[in-house]
Amino acid sequence: MKIGLKLWSVNTDAYLREARRLYAEKVFDYLELYVVPGTLETLPLWNALREEKNLPFIIHAPHSFHGVNLADAANSVANKKSFDETKRFADILGAGKIIVHGGWRPEDGNPTDALAQLIAQLKPLADERFLVENKPYLPIDNLPRRLVGSTPGEIRSILAAVKCGFCLDIGHAVASANAHGADWRVWLADFLSLKPEMFHLSDIQADSKIDQHLHFGTGTLPLAEVVSMLPRDASVSIETKRDSTDNLNDFAKDAECLRNFP
Repeated sequence: MKIGLKLWSVNTDAYLREARRLYAEKVFDYLELYVVPGTLETLPLWNALREEKNLPFIIHAPHSFHGVNLADAANSVANKKSFDETKRFADILGAGKIIVHGGWRPEDGNPTDALAQLIAQLKPLADERFLVENKPYLPIDNLPRRLVGSTPGEIRSILAAVKCGFCLDIGHAVASANAHGADWRVWLADFLSLKPEMFHLSDIQADSKIDQHLHFGTGTLPLAEVVSMLPRDASVSIETKRDSTDNLNDFAKDAECLRNFP
């Protein structure tokens, strides 16, 4: 298994120093970098880290937290600008994968229309590096919106139309199944049948309808069972919350826990 550390492009102080240290200590195997829009000036710092440590990068495109919404036609110009910046990061950092989120619709919006708009915007933006990530159904901020790309059926439609790859977020799959009144184990098996190229993992209360990003062992998800379902050579980015702005000791603990699952 390859373990990924996820940081944001603005994390150029303590977390960047910690990433340098932890990679040297073989705590993680690659860095997944979320591109905050308008931060191209940080790219030389990340490239210096890549060149210094020969560190592999995966890029994560910005999402609704930074105003990107592929399911809204009114966002198309801003979306393209954000994706152009994202591709620039991927090009310079030699990233072979770019993870993208679908977007969201108003609570009373039409699910079919939102999915069609997402596909229409993603197709001209996509290249062979794109991996679409499944989403929870309910947003973490409790706003009256519904996330697009939350079901195995929606992801299957996106993959068929856009010809991109798939990143399976396990916490998202569990939360979405619960929100839809489905069995999360059944949904997880369905998502796995789509042959994801990489994974996101955090703990969660197994009956939660909201994504929680808990540290391993602090939720009720049977993590050993879940990890046993993944390919032996899976690339797994740890997406647990941060306890400190000064160090990544919590990440190191989670990474050790993940490596010790049978």
